[in-house]
Amino acid sequence: RSPGRAVGPRRGAMHADEPPLTGDPHPEVWDLICVGTGLAETMLASAAARAGKSVLHLDPADAYGGAFGAFAESPGGVGWDVPSSADLERRAAMRDGLASDENFFADENVEHAELRFPALGAPVDARARLGATTYCSPATPSGSIRRQFCLDRSGPRLALGADNFVDLLVRSGAHKYVEFKALDATNIYKRDGEFAAVPASRAEVFRDKTLSLAEKRALMRVLKHVVRVAEREGTVVGAGDPDAADAAVGAPGSEWRAAASEDSSVEPLSSDSLSPLYEREDELFSTALERLGLGQNTSASIAVQFALALSGDENETARDGFASLTAYLASLHRFGRDVGAALVPLYGTGEFPQAFARLAAVHGATYALRVGVRRVAFSPAGDKKKNGGESIAIAVTAGGQRLLCRALAAGDAAFGGAAAATRWVSRMTAVVDGACVPEKNKSGETTMLVFPPGSVRGAPAGAATRVAQMSAATGACPLRAHLEKNAFPYPAEYRVLQASVASRDPARSAEDDLRGVLELLADTGSLRGYDAGTKDPEEKSRTDDEAESVTKKPRPRAVWVSFHREVAPENVRGFVNSWASLPRNVVTCPGPDQRADFADLVAVAEAAHARLWGEDGNGLFPAAKKTSDAEEEDALEGASRRRGTRREDSDEDEMDALLRDLPGGIGA
Repeated sequence: RSPGRAVGPRRGAMHADEPPLTGDPHPEVWDLICVGTGLAETMLASAAARAGKSVLHLDPADAYGGAFGAFAESPGGVGWDVPSSADLERRAAMRDGLASDENFFADENVEHAELRFPALGAPVDARARLGATTYCSPATPSGSIRRQFCLDRSGPRLALGADNFVDLLVRSGAHKYVEFKALDATNIYKRDGEFAAVPASRAEVFRDKTLSLAEKRALMRVLKHVVRVAEREGTVVGAGDPDAADAAVGAPGSEWRAAASEDSSVEPLSSDSLSPLYEREDELFSTALERLGLGQNTSASIAVQFALALSGDENETARDGFASLTAYLASLHRFGRDVGAALVPLYGTGEFPQAFARLAAVHGATYALRVGVRRVAFSPAGDKKKNGGESIAIAVTAGGQRLLCRALAAGDAAFGGAAAATRWVSRMTAVVDGACVPEKNKSGETTMLVFPPGSVRGAPAGAATRVAQMSAATGACPLRAHLEKNAFPYPAEYRVLQASVASRDPARSAEDDLRGVLELLADTGSLRGYDAGTKDPEEKSRTDDEAESVTKKPRPRAVWVSFHREVAPENVRGFVNSWASLPRNVVTCPGPDQRADFADLVAVAEAAHARLWGEDGNGLFPAAKKTSDAEEEDALEGASRRRGTRREDSDEDEMDALLRDLPGGIGA
């Protein structure tokens, strides 16, 4: 599922281990060189290629995706590993040592300042994947069966049906290369040790037995207020029959909205009398919700913050929280009453970088895997005779080639140095031998579990923990029918758990942050060496008792677990401002952040595109110009003839194509 084979070494090439990347048929000066194939880099590269610019995309790894990719099979033949940049760092150091006497930048017009890539453009271990630990068991998948798993390194991640990421997929055309499944359910962990489904429609709110009548009325009022403000600003919320029992909360003309308007105890919500959702830019989301009627730490307030608005911690600002909540509400039932707000990518988040890389390749971009970059220097803009007044970046590859480009983009973690880091994301991926929470569908479901701050032992203070339980329906693990053909010790079915939580403590590890939630959901007794970290037998006994009360049955066994940590950007504005120290034609791209969606990554890619090409760039994937009906009909007919299909077979809207195979979702 890759954009194509990477360009590899060729007989007679100038450099023994690299293909020639300059000169015929390649340009002497590339418009853009991207180093690393993470999500933001591939979005930027595909947008540039689609706009007609010459793009060269390099990656020292042998697979697409960077930190957004999948786990690699362990060289030992058992389980998987987080790919390490240690070998690349050693290779880069060896090459630099061999070439220490070479003057790569002898050109007198080259500035002295250089950017160095310690691991040839791969994320540096000192900054990303901190404290990775892996545990195996006698039942850990090994050999060829591992190829039937797709284990995400950046999960759990969701795409909301009405957010900017789905819109970007459709506008760019990258949606043709990805598939989605609706999230089946979202459950939130209660302080009494039970899971409760998060209500997403009017009928679900009224059926919810965990909310008091007062909480239901307050929740209805707040969500309707958010919808009315969103509508006033032009956001469309609600689709299908607005009077249906499962219509989106506050959908236009809905029975719920009308009933609320007629209720004498509820103040009418006219567009002119709407109060603002927040009073200050720095107001906390929880404070704003309390002002609107949802008391802090109530079940309804916690569900809105951490399940609907996808907040990662208690310090979420009201501005960001209401923006996320609006996107969630606008996504509800957008594609039909059986499809909730959240969509899950089949085969993992790594499909998105590959989709944008395919799109870039279709529009002429050149891709070369296993080709890294050692350093970059810059030619000043004043040399008009040589550069036409442009500032030119000169990249030196691992093989010694000098590549010229007008713009350069690279992963932020490729430069190393985590001194300024203030936020980390701890992640856990686990393979278990059964479902940790009940599933209504025997063929498996995709469920998001939300643990509010303070509800799990060992979790960072103030942070919410998310766990996605993935089944074979998403391609994360094999089907039961196939596994039954395998002999012991493999179980009859698998589930994959993806967990993440944000942290600000540099002294903690991912295992410290997520050990508690793993032990709550799965039996870790068969993991070799795992219990060595549990020093208090009484604490372990309390964890086991609590876990049994949650699952109501014996927990599935964890057969393989991996913990790792990554540096996360503080926010979009701070990350974009960090470019001020770089040359004007250089941008860096972030790795996976602490969010459950892709909103901030899209924002950074848009800012990078604007910095490199300004007003002339016309934005990231501008909407196609409108054409006359006759021109559109001719184009469709021509495309049908080229594909060898009939016109009626191809008459399908792009958004319909994106979602035509979506199975139904409930409570998502």
